[in-house]
Amino acid sequence: MKVAVQHEDLQLLAKTLQEQLLVEVSSAEVFEVKCAVNKDGLMILTQHESDVIADAQIIFAVIEEVLQSLAPHREQRVQCFLRVSGEQLPYAKCFLPLKQTRGWGDEEVGGAG
Repeated sequence: MKVAVQHEDLQLLAKTLQEQLLVEVSSAEVFEVKCAVNKDGLMILTQHESDVIADAQIIFAVIEEVLQSLAPHREQRVQCFLRVSGEQLPYAKCFLPLKQTRGWGDEEVGGAG
C-alpha cells in the first residue's frame, strides 16, 4: 500500500513540475518530467527533444521553487537531471539540499503593510 501511494505521489509531483515548467519556461510544452525515490532521496529527471534549447539554471530553479512550496516543512536531498530525450546520460545535473523552514509560507507572509 505504501509503495502504491508513493508512486501516485511521484506521478502527481511530476505532473505539477511539468505544469509549472509550462507556465515559467516558454518552450516547456516539450518537457517531460519523471520522479523517483532512492536511498539518497528524491530524483527528478527532466527531458526534452534535441531541437529544444533549455536553460538548465532556470529549469532547476523552477523545480526548487515548486518543491519548496509543496513541502517547506521537510528537509530532503533532491537530485535533478536534465537530458535530451533518447540519450542515456544527462547533460546537466544539480543537487538541491532543501532546507527545513519554520512554517508554511513564511517567506510570502509579510507585515500588515
